[in-house]
Amino acid sequence: EGREALVHETIDAGFRAVIKCVDLARLDESFLGEVLTRGLAARIAATGSDVCGENGEYHTFVCDGPIFRSPIPIRLGEKINLGSHAVIDISLMPGAARTV
Repeated sequence: EGREALVHETIDAGFRAVIKCVDLARLDESFLGEVLTRGLAARIAATGSDVCGENGEYHTFVCDGPIFRSPIPIRLGEKINLGSHAVIDISLMPGAARTV
C-alpha cells in the first residue's frame, strides 16, 4: 500500500515516465515503452515486483512533469534484448529544440 501510494502520488502530480529498461527475470519486454500509469503500476505489482522498481525491476525516462518547462518530445525505437535485461531505444524527436 505504501509503495503504491508513492507511485500514485508521482503519477497524479503529472510526471510522465516511460519504462526504458526491464529486468527480464521480473518483467517481460511488453513493459518497455509503456507510460507509468495507475493501471501499469497495478500490472507491475501483479507480477510480484516492487511497484516502485526499487529492486531494479525497471528503470524509467521522465519526459514531462510539473518541474519541466515543457515536455521532452521523444520517439521510441527498437527493443533490444541484452540477455538478463531488455531496453528500448529512446531518442529526441526530429526537429525538437535541444538545449542543455
